[in-house]
Amino acid sequence: MIQSIRTQLAALLAIVFLAPFSFAQLHVLVDQVGYDTTAPKLALIQGTAQDHPAQFTLVDASTGKVVFTGTPKPAGSVYDWDVPHGNVYWTADFSAFNQPGHYALDTRDANGEAHSCAFQIESDLLERTTLSNVVYYFKGQRASGQMDKADRHLKIPNKPGYVDVHG
Repeated sequence: MIQSIRTQLAALLAIVFLAPFSFAQLHVLVDQVGYDTTAPKLALIQGTAQDHPAQFTLVDASTGKVVFTGTPKPAGSVYDWDVPHGNVYWTADFSAFNQPGHYALDTRDANGEAHSCAFQIESDLLERTTLSNVVYYFKGQRASGQMDKADRHLKIPNKPGYVDVHG
């Protein structure tokens, strides 16, 4: 009786700890900001050597309708990146699609399917969503205002290679 319980417990533990390594699992990695209508549009499909995604589909997030289909191209692995799992990657190129909207990228293989998060395709998307953050960052890095006034008393050597850094 006790031997039977130990055998069952060992089998259960083997399933729990070895199952993640025996099943292939795909992940679709997209640009979280989105894609510009005229720019290249690439996503990565992450999996293991046992995975073989044959195609990917671009799906309209609001209607669920497939609007573009493509074939992933093998991109290999990345040295010393996620070593224990041995991930390999495929590139999903949907640059030919340029219709603005909200989309998701799907793929599947014999072991299951994977879906990306929703993302946008729009004109000037990168500039509209990140430009204010970039300007805010650079403004914060400037030596101006109180910091500049506090440093005005410092002498700037009059030698080649030195630059006036006030304001």
